[in-house]
Amino acid sequence: ARHSIRVNAIAPGVIATPLFHAGRPEKAEALAMKKVPWPRLGTGDDIAAMAVFLASDESEYVSGQNMVVDGGVTANGPDMWGTGPESPMLRKSGVTRGSTGLGNDIRNVEG
Repeated sequence: ARHSIRVNAIAPGVIATPLFHAGRPEKAEALAMKKVPWPRLGTGDDIAAMAVFLASDESEYVSGQNMVVDGGVTANGPDMWGTGPESPMLRKSGVTRGSTGLGNDIRNVEG
């Protein structure tokens, strides 16, 4: 900041992209719409709009921030997917490889 260099980050929430739905867009969208408070899923345009803002003169005094673009998920609280045995987050294990082009290695957890 002392040298007028701004360093910020963008933390996207559920963003509707081909990587988001892993080949099952209807199922993924239906589940996400139950959890995201905003009445639609985020898009690449939402993330781009934040990037444009951060690159603009309007954000001149913004530095050291993590700009969350998640349709209100973070503000909604920490229990998005639940903690009980029915939670989809507790029923899977594995690694996603993001935008590398490599396949995911995700398995159902028995129990």
